[in-house]
Formats: sequence, C-alpha cells, structure tokens
Amino acid sequence: MSTKAVEKELLELERQYWQAIKDKDVDAAMRLTDDPCIVAGARGIGRVDKQAFAAIMRGATYTLHDFDVKDDAEVRLLGNDVAILAYKVRERLTVDGKPVTLDAADTSTWVRRRGRWLCALHTESIAGDPFGRDRRRDEPRPKEGSPEGSIVQMTRTFDAHPEEVFDAWIDPDAIGDWIRAPSKDDQILSIRLDPRAGGTFSFLVRRRGRELDHLGEYVEVDRPHRLAFTFDAVELPRTAAPKRRVEPSVVTLDFARAGSGTALHLTHGGVPPDVAARTKQGWSTILDAIAASLGAAPQSA
Repeated sequence: MSTKAVEKELLELERQYWQAIKDKDVDAAMRLTDDPCIVAGARGIGRVDKQAFAAIMRGATYTLHDFDVKDDAEVRLLGNDVAILAYKVRERLTVDGKPVTLDAADTSTWVRRRGRWLCALHTESIAGDPFGRDRRRDEPRPKEGSPEGSIVQMTRTFDAHPEEVFDAWIDPDAIGDWIRAPSKDDQILSIRLDPRAGGTFSFLVRRRGRELDHLGEYVEVDRPHRLAFTFDAVELPRTAAPKRRVEPSVVTLDFARAGSGTALHLTHGGVPPDVAARTKQGWSTILDAIAASLGAAPQSA
C-alpha cells in the first residue's frame, strides 16, 4: 500500500474513532484502541487499559453532538507498523448541561498489530495562546451561587437496569418518595413535570411551616443515558412575592450499564461553596432513597 493510501486510511480511522465517541459506541471504540492506551490532555496524563477506557466512555459527563476533523492533517510513518497523525478538530458538545464549542489540535500514535491499526496514544490541546495569556488570572471571581460556583460529583452503582434508575427521576410517584429524603417531615403539596428538553418541573413541599419549591428546566433528556436540568429552590412566603433562595444551577445525571446493574454519575455545577458539603449530603441521601424504592442498596464509587 502506498504512503498516501496509508495516510488516507489513518485519517479515516481517526474519524471513525470520533464517530464512536459521538455515538457512545463503546465496542467500536475498543476495536480501535490499543491495550493499554496512553492519553494526555488538560486533566493530565494516564495509561488506560481497555476495561478502564470503556468505563470512562460509559460514565462520560459530556455529550459530543458533532465534530469536524480537518483534512489538512500531518501524517508521518515511522516504519511499516507505526504512524503519527496530527490534525485540527472542532467539537460541539454539552458539558454540565451547557453547550460548548471548542477548537483543538490533536495527535494520535497508531500501531499495526496483526494487520489492524490501533490507537496507542492520543493527546489533545485546546486552541489558544500557548502561554495561557487568553485565560486571565485577574478576571473577577464568580459570585457565590453563580453557575460557575462549586461542583458536586458522586458516582453510585445500583442493582437495577438503567431504564429503571432513569425513570425514578421522571416518575411522579418515585419523585414523591425521594424528594422528602433529606427532610422526612416535609409535606408534599404538588409534583408537576414535563420531562422533555425545554420542559419544566416543580416539586412543592411544606417544610417546618414554610413552602419551598424545587424547580427547574430540563436541558437534556436522553433515556436511559443522560438527564440534565437546571435546579433552583425558591421559598414562597404566604404574604410576600416569591423569594429566591438559591441561584439556578445545573445537575447532570449520566447512566451507564455496569455488569447487571447501573452506574449513575451525578454532577451538580454552580453550587454555592458554603453549601457544597450539605448539597452533597442531600444528594447522597436522595440516591439512598432511590435505591430503596428500587429494592436495591446503592454502592458508592
């Protein structure tokens, strides 16, 4: 095969890899991955075996909607069975419930084993000033409680199918069970929801003589893989206009099959730092209540 043909084949394999990530097709990605594969990016470096890589894909806290691998790639063959590929890519994603478009420069090292090309190393560098001067350190810090506040994350494994765990978040009867978990004395006044992208929800309770409405808007509803929504809590005094209690934030739930059960990864962004610990404990209690409603004890990860 000519050098040009090999370069064309590798660029096509790279696009297949991106497509597998977009489709959340773990099997397709594994067929293109060397074991182990080294990865490097903004979060650091890692040596990842196939099992860990599959778990990372299934538990991804983002959704890739589209990608554009540019044709002006650089390919260098280091022999018959090793090649380096460098290219530019534009990615359109949803991250923590927010749309993100980014440009990056990526590289991959491919090795040929038993006649098949496998990715043995992948790196990504976000486009921008190489010295980070476009990420100013003197920018004002976000206000406490703004969507740029603290991030609460946790992962639980349930002995139930992803569909069952997902539905516990959009079924009014199930919600009625777990919404009271952090405060057992709450009285449920109403539960209203429209679980579709752009739909809203309202879970109104009476707590120690006060009316508290948990409300928000669904950002992404992809059963049984992902559920993302804004989240707010508003106190409703009887004789005053609604009073905002907490600034809106974004909650993202990612569901992935884990053996015969389900791994649920929860990310709550924009949490006021002074209530982050209490918020995490609240979600932990809710996850326990959901597990109880499913008849299965959750396992922390």
